[in-house]
Amino acid sequence: MEFLPELIASSTDKSKFLLATARDYIRDTQTQVILKPIADYLRSAFPSQQLLEQYFQSYEIVCERAVFDHAAMEEVIS
Repeated sequence: MEFLPELIASSTDKSKFLLATARDYIRDTQTQVILKPIADYLRSAFPSQQLLEQYFQSYEIVCERAVFDHAAMEEVIS
């Protein structure tokens, strides 16, 4: 029975390793399935990084205005 604590400790370490490995696999799979297609599309849609940055900056401004306009409308309604 002396080996039992060692067996429990080693199985716990193995399960931690498997859990970490599974998390890495999930992250890698999500990157390949979700992020890579988005990055590929953005690379094809915007020939330069500067154009992409300009697009996102203009989009950020539009979003800020929408949030501000929504808040203003809430204030008028109430």
